[in-house]
Amino acid sequence: MRVYCFGFFMRSMLKIEKHSVYADVIERALYNTVLASFSTDGKSYFYVNPMEVDTKLNEHNPSRKHVKSVRQKWHPCACCPPNVARLLTSVSKYLYSTNKDTVYFHLYAASEASFELPGGKIVFNVETKYPLDGEIAVTIKTKSKSTLAFRIPGWCSDSSFKINGEPADFKEVNGYALISGDFNENDVISIHFCMNPRFVYANQEVNATAGKVCLMRGPVVYCLEECFNSFRLHSAVVDSAAEIQEVESTLDGKSFISLIASGFVESSSSNDVYSYEKSTRTKRVLTFSPYYLWGNHSPGGMTVWVREA
Repeated sequence: MRVYCFGFFMRSMLKIEKHSVYADVIERALYNTVLASFSTDGKSYFYVNPMEVDTKLNEHNPSRKHVKSVRQKWHPCACCPPNVARLLTSVSKYLYSTNKDTVYFHLYAASEASFELPGGKIVFNVETKYPLDGEIAVTIKTKSKSTLAFRIPGWCSDSSFKINGEPADFKEVNGYALISGDFNENDVISIHFCMNPRFVYANQEVNATAGKVCLMRGPVVYCLEECFNSFRLHSAVVDSAAEIQEVESTLDGKSFISLIASGFVESSSSNDVYSYEKSTRTKRVLTFSPYYLWGNHSPGGMTVWVREA
């Protein structure tokens, strides 16, 4: 129930104030928390979406028994799985909203929509593979005098807007690029959002993530999984100054993008619990996979936040 209520609350905030930060939160939740909750075949479900899973620790710590590394087929209290279904079937309500003569694009998905505005009816369709890439094409189907407000995602470091191939004039207000004019039938607005992978840093007041980083590509959060990395994940140290490589991978015949980063794995030269000898670092390649797909490959540990070199 909390997932559905959360989405409803953030959509209500957008009605009160057209600010991109609310849509950013909705997007981050949809592509990560919500999608991670169920398996790719839709037959099992996580009730907890942790940022870190240590299978050995969870097995022997009663207070962490609820943190699973494998999705469950059924739960004693199964209220959240149907509410995720409710949320997914209502996603279209989160894509757009209007205010006077303005249509706000909050989320980006292949779709078609029409709205009655003071300047006349506007009909358009959206073509995109977002979030696999940051290319979006909006084709106007009717003449209309209106303003289109496109959210510039908070994670985006560079963006561009064109109308029929020419740079578009726009003004940025509260995280939205506002393009106004007399639109003609078959006008195409092309949008580009740079999706280069970026490291994210938590506020240092958060004890659990101090000195750590997380990796994102576009709106998608990435994680380390033991099935792709043959070492204890807590020993990993990522080099945030090194170049990140994008690699196409597959799961159940469907493609996704893995991120390859340089890093180290720390190991102790002594078997004692405590030692006067410093741990050694071995250079390794770290393979990050989308958080929403974790636990679909094979059981094992996972972590979103990784220590920074």
